Amino acid sequence: MKKSYYIFKYFIALSSEPYPVVKVYDVLTGVRGAKITKQDVNHVLTILKKSYIISKNRDRGGLLVPLPQLFFELSYRYAHTSGVDPKNFITKQLSVGGVSWCLYDLMNFIKSYGDLITEFFALIDIVYSRHETSFRATTLLLISSTTIPEPYSWIIPNVKSSLFKRLELLERGLNIIYTDVKTKIISLTSEYSNQVYVNARNIATAILFYILLSKGVERILHYHYSEKPDPHLVLLFSLDEKYIKQYHDWEKQLIGK
Repeated sequence: MKKSYYIFKYFIALSSEPYPVVKVYDVLTGVRGAKITKQDVNHVLTILKKSYIISKNRDRGGLLVPLPQLFFELSYRYAHTSGVDPKNFITKQLSVGGVSWCLYDLMNFIKSYGDLITEFFALIDIVYSRHETSFRATTLLLISSTTIPEPYSWIIPNVKSSLFKRLELLERGLNIIYTDVKTKIISLTSEYSNQVYVNARNIATAILFYILLSKGVERILHYHYSEKPDPHLVLLFSLDEKYIKQYHDWEKQLIGK
């Protein structure tokens, strides 16, 4: 368990910049008390590469690029441009960054996880933004009703049921998305049936889901009052219009499963 935690913690801390594979081995195998071996690291790197969560320019050694971080960084940049073909934009940005070799893997990352990213942000928006009563306001009213004694608290609207329904919706939606991420990773790495790869797949699922959560928090904090779609959805919407429909039909796509 401690071994998995340290590997997970290490990979979520990586930026979108190219990173030497040898450093991954050096840092992780040098963790005291966790007994992480080079084989452990190799199992995780294999699953991460096959599920398009990282890209490596050589089978052994070389550089790796964390694809989720790269996608979110590029999508943010793309949202601040206008009239640019998204595929040309991606190609140019990767070329300028010296990582054009990861284009194939990045496009496969988008193809593999674009629907899940779309559904995740739709869930975030419906719970925190696209709602008659602000989630923040609802929690404030709830706590206020327990703070002020009766009969003065009677004037405060009863919002508990509404709040709990939204919390239940969020929990249900996140559970489905987490399961779907795990299922997608399993399908992309199905040729690795050895038991040692089971834990590597769990780590890969946790890494991608954590990155989604961090971007969801940014959405809530920075774009809460914006009527424009999240910057990370702009790139997806431009690449394929099916994501727009999926965003608006999120309940049917997600909860209807």
